[in-house]
Amino acid sequence: MSKHFLIIACISAALACFANAQSDISADKKLLASGPLFVNPMPDPSQWAVDFTYTDAPQPGDTSRDTAQMERLQKAAQQDPALAGQLKNPQFLFSIKNIRPKRIVITKSGDIRHEERLMERDYKEESWRTGDVEVEQKANSKKLSVKMMSSFAARDFPELGWISLKNFVGIQSLNGRKCFAFEQERYDDEHQPIGKAGAYVDVDTRYPVAFRYLTQVYQYTILPPPATALTVPDEFAAAAKAKMEQIKKATARLAQP
Repeated sequence: MSKHFLIIACISAALACFANAQSDISADKKLLASGPLFVNPMPDPSQWAVDFTYTDAPQPGDTSRDTAQMERLQKAAQQDPALAGQLKNPQFLFSIKNIRPKRIVITKSGDIRHEERLMERDYKEESWRTGDVEVEQKANSKKLSVKMMSSFAARDFPELGWISLKNFVGIQSLNGRKCFAFEQERYDDEHQPIGKAGAYVDVDTRYPVAFRYLTQVYQYTILPPPATALTVPDEFAAAAKAKMEQIKKATARLAQP
């Protein structure tokens, strides 16, 4: 067999593999396009959990991140009297700690949405949303904060809003499940690449399975929907009502000639 024939045979084989791969991707894209890219928003009622893991998670007892953060703030406070005052506030000191979620359980029923968040170091947070009003109790605080939200119903998975046919990379197996896989390159403010985001959606159910970006991994679990309609606890409902009355009064004043 001549050298030229071997080269031609190798090129032909490579082209055949490429053609097969392209054919597979086309078939996978056709399957993907036969339904929604993923279920979003979730049906009413529904419940699901998001578990978070981090490749840079500190070991138990490791407070080096907090120490480094405090050293930076103390240095800056030498030139900033306002910051120096904040560093004496226990609530502010808690807020600057890099405490990330470990598990979030989301339950929705009608226009009510409830989130229970277990954070790193076993701190807990909770929020209730009715329509566009969200009342939240942050970790290490008894105070309720109220804010207005909008168009949240269409964003049950805001971290997956970038998924599209254009960044579909094929069907892959993840944790024994057949998944549609997506990738997107991310860039900093100077348009320098900083890493790829990856997302995985169950082929059969179209529910999200996982999301990965830099040191973060989200894993989604669909739970049984609530058996009864959600009811906002009294103290959360009262805080939401007070906020709406405040907005109503402000709107009335603005409407006056």
